[in-house]
Amino acid sequence: MLHRLARENFDDKHVSTAKHEGIALDIDIEAKYVVIADLDSYLFEVNAGVDLLKNYLDSRRAVAVREHANLSPTARSDRAGAHCALAAELPVTVSDISRRRSTSRAKG
Repeated sequence: MLHRLARENFDDKHVSTAKHEGIALDIDIEAKYVVIADLDSYLFEVNAGVDLLKNYLDSRRAVAVREHANLSPTARSDRAGAHCALAAELPVTVSDISRRRSTSRAKG
């Protein structure tokens, strides 16, 4: 909508050059409010999506904690060993990321 209005109203007097300072493009107030309302509704939807994703990840974390609590100590160590073996095959491990974060914080 604003793009269409800008194309229709754009003229040489709006262009800034070394010899001439351009003037601002005049757009009616109604169009500005429509854009502001669209932007506001977009940000509202993004915020709602982030909240839903956060709730989902929190619920998955709760399930993982419950499952870990239900394992016997032997099963926990076996599972941890399997995770360590899998992590050793990855090019970047969680410990590498943690180490990088701690060194970057110490430098900064």
